[in-house]
Amino acid sequence: ALGIAKEQCAALRQVHSTKIVLADEKIRGMGFEDGFERMEADAFVTDKRGIVLVTFHADCVPLFFVDTKNKAIGMAHAGWRGTADGMAYEMVARMGKEFGSNPPDIKVGIGPSIGPCCFQVDQPVADIFAEKYDFAYKYITDDKEYEGKYKIDLWGINKELLMNSGVKEKNIEIGGVCTKCNPDTFYSHRVMGENRGTMGAFLFLK
Repeated sequence: ALGIAKEQCAALRQVHSTKIVLADEKIRGMGFEDGFERMEADAFVTDKRGIVLVTFHADCVPLFFVDTKNKAIGMAHAGWRGTADGMAYEMVARMGKEFGSNPPDIKVGIGPSIGPCCFQVDQPVADIFAEKYDFAYKYITDDKEYEGKYKIDLWGINKELLMNSGVKEKNIEIGGVCTKCNPDTFYSHRVMGENRGTMGAFLFLK
């Protein structure tokens, strides 16, 4: 459907980290060709054309980065741990380091993932966000149906991190589609558990 070959693609062994790989010709085919072991990381950046960056998701947040001036891109897998550890911030910083990307020139898409309507957590997870970010409770609310449970807006936290990194609000697009609410369209770990497939997010420079 995208008009690309698997040999152009590269995928990582995602470990819920903030490790970012600089993608070059050496990793073309990684995760798609037999015998090409995937590197442990959760994001990559590149300015090379023809390398397709692929991350996999089933409730975790896909983050798409495009530097429109320097013609560079980044693709990140940000689950709640990656979000809490600042993957969005790390990506903006890494693109600046590698390509001289200026945050106001970066556009970011926040793709389908578990939404604030459905991402229910216990107190310890809410505490992790609160300890890391003074703005966290803007995006943490009491779950009105379950005592001692909370709902967290991962989209909002990622957007705030991006804006704090210098990305313009007008350059951040939130898809606003919850994977848990739409299991007929998306795979959702919260709905299906281990008996599920995985969605791929693809990004490349033509």
